[in-house]
Amino acid sequence: MVGFDPHDSVTLTQSQQALAGASSGIVTRLVTQPLDVLKIRFQLQIEPVSQRSKCNSKYKSVWQAFKLIKLEEGVPALWKGHVPGQGCSIIYGVFLFVVFETITRDVWAYLPHSVTTDWREEVHFICGGLSGALASVAAQPMDVMRTRLIAQGEPKVSVEIACCHLVCGAVTKSSAMVERIVCGSASGMSAKLAVQPLDFVKKRLQVCGFEEARTRFGQVGGAIRSSSVAVTGVEVRTYHGTIHCICSVFKHEGVAGFYKGTVPSLIKASSVTCLSFLVYEQFCDMLRYYRQRRHVS
Repeated sequence: MVGFDPHDSVTLTQSQQALAGASSGIVTRLVTQPLDVLKIRFQLQIEPVSQRSKCNSKYKSVWQAFKLIKLEEGVPALWKGHVPGQGCSIIYGVFLFVVFETITRDVWAYLPHSVTTDWREEVHFICGGLSGALASVAAQPMDVMRTRLIAQGEPKVSVEIACCHLVCGAVTKSSAMVERIVCGSASGMSAKLAVQPLDFVKKRLQVCGFEEARTRFGQVGGAIRSSSVAVTGVEVRTYHGTIHCICSVFKHEGVAGFYKGTVPSLIKASSVTCLSFLVYEQFCDMLRYYRQRRHVS
C-alpha cells in the first residue's frame, strides 16, 4: 500500500520514489489521454451534452464524440495535448507520491503510536489531501497548456490517495492485486464525483482569452474581444473569476452544467487511479527487490 510502512524491510530513497511516481504518470497518461480529451471537450461546450437536447450541440454523447473527433480531426486528435499532459502527469506523480511518502513517514516518527495505528486511514486521508494540493500547484502550468491544446478544434490525475486509503480500510478479504484494483477504481470514481464541479469551473477559466480556437464548438464561454464576436457570430459569455463563473454557469446551464463530461471523467478517474497505484506499487516492489539483491551481494 502507498505510504510509509515501518515494517518494510527495504526503504526506498526519495529519488526512487520519484522515479516510480514519474513512471506511474507516464503509463496512465498514455492509456487514458483520449478520455481526457472527451472530458475537456464536454466541459468547454456551452450547449447540453445530450442526445435529447433541442440545442444544436456539437457533442451529444461519448461514442458520438469519439466518432466525430475521428472524422473531423483524425485519430491523433484523441491524443491532443499529450506532451504537456505527460509533463503534467510526471510532475503530479512525482510530487504526489514523494510528498505523501515523506509526510506519512514524518507523521509516524513524530505523532503518538496510537494515532498512526488506530487512526491510520484518517491520517492518510489528511496526508493525501496535502500532497495532492502541492502536486496540483506544481503541475498547474502544464495543465493549462494541456487544456488549451485539447480545446483547439482544428486538426493537429491527492484526493485519490486520500479516498483510496479510506476505501482500502474497508477491504479486508481479497488478494493484494484485487484489493489494489478495487480500491483504485472506487477511490478514483468517488474522488472525481466530489471534485467534478470544481474541475469543470477550472477548465472554463483556463480557456478565457483563447476562445477563437473553439468557435466551431458553438457558443463560447469566456472573455473575447468584441471585434471577434462580430466576425465569428457566436454568443460570448464573459467570466470575471471563479464566483462569477459559477453563478453564470448556474444561471444559463443549471446544476447539470457543472457535471458535463462526468461519464468520461468517471471512466478516466477509475482507470487512472487504479493504474496509477498499480504501476507505482509495482515499480516500488521492483526497486526494493533490486536494492535488496544489491545489498545482499
